[in-house]
Amino acid sequence: MGIFFLNKNLHMKNLLFIALIGLQSICLGQQQSSNELTVGDLAPIIAPFKWIKGSPIKNFEKGKIYVVEFGATWCSPCAAAIPELSELADQYKSEVEVLSVFVMENNREPVTTVNPLYVQKVERYVKKRAAEISYHVAVDGPDKKIEQDWLATGNRIGVPHVFVIDKSGKIVWIGNSVKAVPAVIAKIKSSEYSLEKTVADRKAAEKAIVEFNDKQLLLIDGNGGDSYDFLFRSILTRYDGTIRNPYPGNIDSFHWLDDPEFANYKDRLQVVGLPINKLYYLAYADTLSVDPRYRNSITYEFPDTIKMPHMKTSYGKYWHEPLLEVSDPAPFQWDRKSPWNRYNYSLKVPTGVGTAKVLQDFLRKDMEGYFGYNVSVESREMPYWKVVAMNKPQVLEKLKSPQQGRKFDIQAEESISSIKNGDMRDIIWFFASNFGYAPNDRGRLPKNEQAAFIDETGIVENIDFTIDRSWSFQQAQEFLRSNGLDVVKSHKKMKVVVISD
Repeated sequence: MGIFFLNKNLHMKNLLFIALIGLQSICLGQQQSSNELTVGDLAPIIAPFKWIKGSPIKNFEKGKIYVVEFGATWCSPCAAAIPELSELADQYKSEVEVLSVFVMENNREPVTTVNPLYVQKVERYVKKRAAEISYHVAVDGPDKKIEQDWLATGNRIGVPHVFVIDKSGKIVWIGNSVKAVPAVIAKIKSSEYSLEKTVADRKAAEKAIVEFNDKQLLLIDGNGGDSYDFLFRSILTRYDGTIRNPYPGNIDSFHWLDDPEFANYKDRLQVVGLPINKLYYLAYADTLSVDPRYRNSITYEFPDTIKMPHMKTSYGKYWHEPLLEVSDPAPFQWDRKSPWNRYNYSLKVPTGVGTAKVLQDFLRKDMEGYFGYNVSVESREMPYWKVVAMNKPQVLEKLKSPQQGRKFDIQAEESISSIKNGDMRDIIWFFASNFGYAPNDRGRLPKNEQAAFIDETGIVENIDFTIDRSWSFQQAQEFLRSNGLDVVKSHKKMKVVVISD
């Protein structure tokens, strides 16, 4: 561990360690709020707006096991869980009741609506998959009562969410994956099952997770004062797996933002659980994001990068990860499930000083001082996917919007999106978000095929088109070709972070 600090309290000898789990998707190890459902609680009654399939379940009968999954029509992992839920229902039949409740559907109608459009949408969704579904299906009401009772308590949000209820009507397991449920059922059915022991094991597991608040500085080893005591300091520690925080991807000063909620993020850099290569990438790559920007979810406009220069991107200009040219790659090998070869880094500089460039310079010096690798930023020929117009008249004939300049509109149902008055940036985003690299890596292209998608069609007109996010890369490419477009691998000069001995 390396520690560098300047403190206005000269008598401070030790640093206080504070920690919290900051996850983008909610996990089960979170601190429980007073009203959050947890293992050992009595399962609330489910009174849905409508039963879509199977006979109604009015209550959880004693002596029977229940699996309750919460999903949504727009959720891909939920769709992937359908055969797994059916397999459970078929395997256990009368022993286990399997129930799926659709929640978090987009509803813009009054709560008094008799037959809301979102309910009709769920009915179409289930009818389309009727042959695959062999369990009970229901939908939450416009008042979101089930969502409030089961999910919107404490910090538990999002779908899919799965609850297993034991023979006494109490919750014995909560998770996000149906794959883990058979082992839970086997445990309940065993002669050694004890709800009390299950609750005790759960509490022990929760205690092992350290609470980490990313709004506060990472302080370690005992006592010594508050975070505002520090004028400057940097800390590098080994990661032990007990705290989590999203990877930022690039260094941001947050000086452009006046929101008081982000005040604690200014004049500092703090990352958790990163391997050396990601730390070096932060230290040497662009301080702009390397990801493509998309439309605002409210206005449906692309960012105005003149008014908001921080929204610019180096997508397609910087290679998205460092290149290793080292004799021993072992220190760079890591796994998300292990703390090995991962580190925490926390930097605090004086108020008003912490531009992205200043923060990056300090990180560079610390990386050089501790790890000692040679790092350079070079211009190299790197692969990319270029989207081209093979037949521009055909493209415009098939895709050009009949009324140019009208407002962008998107209608989405399940994985299919129909876009009106879009432009080529929408197609680029579709390819980048479905077939691009981390953090947008969906595993649909091998790592050695993942690269930036760049528009070289020359098409500036508004276009109408329909895409399906479930397409394979080959299917998406065929969509382009059928409309006079194509996507082909090419090479161009990009800036690359190179790590060498």
